[in-house]
Amino acid sequence: MSEKEHTSMIVVLAKNAIEKVRVKLSEGVFEAVGHTKTEKELTKKQKAGYALLSAALIVLALIVIVLAISYVANKNFKETFYQVGCGKVEGNIRIVHLSDLHDSQYGKDNARLLKRIRELKPDIICMTGDMTDHRSYSRKSTMRFFKKVAKVAPTYYIYGNNEWTWDFIKTKDENELLWKPLVDAGIHLLQDRKETLKVGGNTVDIYGILHSSPKNFWSRAGGSFSDAVWKNEDDFKLTLIHEPYLLATKPNERWGDLVLAGHTHGGVVNLPKFGPIYEHEWGVLPVFRKVRCFMSGEHSQLNSTIIVSTGLTNRGLIRVNNRPELVIIDVNRY
Repeated sequence: MSEKEHTSMIVVLAKNAIEKVRVKLSEGVFEAVGHTKTEKELTKKQKAGYALLSAALIVLALIVIVLAISYVANKNFKETFYQVGCGKVEGNIRIVHLSDLHDSQYGKDNARLLKRIRELKPDIICMTGDMTDHRSYSRKSTMRFFKKVAKVAPTYYIYGNNEWTWDFIKTKDENELLWKPLVDAGIHLLQDRKETLKVGGNTVDIYGILHSSPKNFWSRAGGSFSDAVWKNEDDFKLTLIHEPYLLATKPNERWGDLVLAGHTHGGVVNLPKFGPIYEHEWGVLPVFRKVRCFMSGEHSQLNSTIIVSTGLTNRGLIRVNNRPELVIIDVNRY
């Protein structure tokens, strides 16, 4: 059964459930709790209680519908395409951006995700952290996926808070450190350092931030980051960062020509017109309150284009109005 058929079936079943609830209420829910049977015999207080109970059950049924539809929809990822102009670039550079997979699976060993990445024919693949989880749900499968991805195009990886937790806090045995299988898979692991590659006639400098805590980034990595961004300015500068909070603390800082980030999961639950309900750093309804934040999508700061992925995970809380996301960016002169 297709995803569309699944969704249609859930909607029909939910509508039937709501109708049954309505009929049951109209037949005399109050009789079950010792109240009279007909509407004429109800007191004003009983009528008010009846209306409140009816409304609560219908709202509950609607919530179940929304969650069920979201659960089915989140079994697959959406694709978001961006075009970024940069006068330094000749021709086109295609970047596939993956973030916050958290060991989620789209087919065995992420076969569906891998197939789509191959079809997109990227020049560069960037993974901006939390691709695996410190609780290690299905890391062996994720590692097999990484090995195959690294053969599609040069693949660059930075740690998120989950990889950081695993390698620097949780794991004590050196043989269990995450960086070893990543490097063995052919992935370029960037930890507060830069690598340079050629794409067509373009030189691309990629800098990866190890940990984006605003408290210690500049003292730890400010020197290497400044060198990466300000030296060889004719090169196209690509910066990878997991948590975008650091960007908001320095609005006048040049972060590179293109910055890719993740971590927020787009706020998980999004309300139409109001945006994400909550993000633990930026609080309740941050977009609606016009708090300066980078929750998702494309932003501009100084001369930097910032793109924040809502992530690929479909684990944990059910995402509502916020499907898992595969990001594709085409960078060219225009």
